[in-house]
Amino acid sequence: MRPDTTIARKGKVARGSKKNKTRVTVFVTVNADGSDKRRAILVNKSKNPIAFRKACINPENLPLTYRYNRKAWMLSVTILPWWRLVVRQVTKYVLGDLELSL
Repeated sequence: MRPDTTIARKGKVARGSKKNKTRVTVFVTVNADGSDKRRAILVNKSKNPIAFRKACINPENLPLTYRYNRKAWMLSVTILPWWRLVVRQVTKYVLGDLELSL
């Protein structure tokens, strides 16, 4: 990892590279004892990152849910489909086979 600062003479420009500003958001859900783990969500800036292209990786085949947006933020359009699925699964687990309309 490169240092954030450098020593340079007064009036001189320090040469080098810019600080890496790559942002990634990871959302992991698990209960307290670890017996119920949900599929993780990874949010990145690119629809198809260079690393995926070079390794011929299809994001749909990853063991996690891959989403993307311009700033790699966890937005409501990213989290709501996941949340509805979790609520459905938990409701089915808690209530068993009871038929309820939500």
